[in-house]
Amino acid sequence: MNLRVPKKKIPLLVNLVGGTKVKGCIFLSHQSPIRLGGELVIDLLNNDEPFFPIEIEDAASIQIVNKKNAVFITTAEEDTKEEEIGKKQTITVRLVDGQEVSGELIIDQPEYKSRVLDFLNNQEGQFFRLYAPPESHYINTNYVSLVIPL
Repeated sequence: MNLRVPKKKIPLLVNLVGGTKVKGCIFLSHQSPIRLGGELVIDLLNNDEPFFPIEIEDAASIQIVNKKNAVFITTAEEDTKEEEIGKKQTITVRLVDGQEVSGELIIDQPEYKSRVLDFLNNQEGQFFRLYAPPESHYINTNYVSLVIPL
């Protein structure tokens, strides 16, 4: 008997604390536990589980990543489409290690709370998403030292 649940395979690059980069794939459910439709990368990163598995690209093996040590994660944008409702704001994020990541932030909040500061202070979860076609970056707020609205 096969007990595997069908999943969608998403290629990504995980940038870890200390500069290690892990390239591979994660697996998302075709049914999200928190919304209609399939699970999104941001759902996986912001769920309550502290670890997630990644299938390593070249080794065909599984490694387990501690989300607290993932500085940022990059995926191909077309693999992770979600609705783009809200105010768009281009920002640059300077991380504690000096790296900079730029992209478009989608602020889906009431108009009176639509500043970048409001988004950062009121977001749920450890990660937020930046659109940077053809990629999306998922930034761990624990490693953000400075945000520059452009």
